[in-house]
Amino acid sequence: KVEDMTLVYRFDLGDTGNGRTTILVTNDMLRRYGIDEEQLHQDAMSATVNNRPASLRNMAEVLSIGDGEGSSPLWVATVDGGMNGASVIQYPGFLDQAARTLGGDFFVLPSSIHEVLLYQDDGTIDRKGLEEMVQSVNESEVAPADRLSDYVYHYDSKERVFENARSFEARAESREQAADNKMENPSTMTVLLVEPEKHPQAVEIGSDLKSLQNAVGGMIETVY
Repeated sequence: KVEDMTLVYRFDLGDTGNGRTTILVTNDMLRRYGIDEEQLHQDAMSATVNNRPASLRNMAEVLSIGDGEGSSPLWVATVDGGMNGASVIQYPGFLDQAARTLGGDFFVLPSSIHEVLLYQDDGTIDRKGLEEMVQSVNESEVAPADRLSDYVYHYDSKERVFENARSFEARAESREQAADNKMENPSTMTVLLVEPEKHPQAVEIGSDLKSLQNAVGGMIETVY
């Protein structure tokens, strides 16, 4: 399981004269072959990375327009040959490689099961707008059997987290709230410490009750 998607495995029979042919690997096949899911995954990743290498091209290059690499904010991610190319987002190290190419975090738009589109997250992108676009294209342009998802995803290059863009927004809002709470309720504060027969001095102490009591050596009270 990958968010709301499912990664499946196929035998690739190559070009049989009627197009590229693949056979879905089922649980029954695994039982008969004596192979567990973990072994299947490892074997599949090793084989597909070598036999169907990842492809990441700028949209301008794909459409042969503009001034070449980097002229479009959209990048097309798939595999060599294109078939079932959306699986590239599960290739080991691919998302980190894409982050270096795009210059940081990015959104992943599920174009179809054959490819995904990457869009750099520069902090100005409207997730809702991207989601509406994906849903509209799925409804009007993509055959039901080729639809990958109606959701938009996000890759956090610093924390190396691939997730639904809605989850990313929730995490970002949580971090902002935590930062606001820290500013409203700081863990330390600068005070003017006035001790008998000593010059007053500015010191940093904890803002909790125990720290305040330790600073004065006993109970405290508010006076005006």
